[in-house]
Amino acid sequence: MKFFSLFFFFMSWISLNSNGKNDNCFLLENYNEVKTAIRNEKLKLLTDKADFAAISIAFENNLVNKIFPFWYGTKWSFEGYSNVPNQGEIACGYFVSTTLKHIGINVNRYMLAQQLPINEAYSLSLSNEVINIKGASFFDVKDEFYEAISDGVYFIGINRNHVGFIYRNANKIYIIHSNYFSGFVEKELIEESQVLQMFSNFYLVPISSNKELMSSWINNKEVKVVTSYK
Repeated sequence: MKFFSLFFFFMSWISLNSNGKNDNCFLLENYNEVKTAIRNEKLKLLTDKADFAAISIAFENNLVNKIFPFWYGTKWSFEGYSNVPNQGEIACGYFVSTTLKHIGINVNRYMLAQQLPINEAYSLSLSNEVINIKGASFFDVKDEFYEAISDGVYFIGINRNHVGFIYRNANKIYIIHSNYFSGFVEKELIEESQVLQMFSNFYLVPISSNKELMSSWINNKEVKVVTSYK
């Protein structure tokens, strides 16, 4: 498992440190191979009638260790909608919708990316609870993240301004997003995130531990986009 994680991180690193056309083609070829491997793994899980725990673990591993690393370093732009890692630019909403699409979630990446954070949250919750953490400042509510979040992948909507993923691994919580401060896609500890520090209202939705969403993933069922949550 560690080998694959390091391998895909290395592939992403290559793309960040090379401007050659051949390297970009090599990166894209490997990314397409990864997506094909994920589709095959998903089919095997379905054929084997895997239980929820196995499906959840597979989803988390594929998203965190195989899809995300290719996108690290991709340039941020408010209007960016690239469908290819480290080519062009990508906005925060499109980073979320595109990586979910590429792992195999059946969702309209354009519609999801264009929604307010609260609408994206309810789209991905599939009628499950949306966790709302809010207070005077991020540091006032930081401990609530550790209380509310278990290991795994979550969607985070930040006020009306920004979206990304939250990933908890043991006692560390990261935000993975297309970051308008740094200007590229990155993974950072929540305590070190300038974006989080600017806000105090957050919407969290379990992704890898959401049974309905994982069922939609494994069965290729469409996730309908909520466009007007009330």
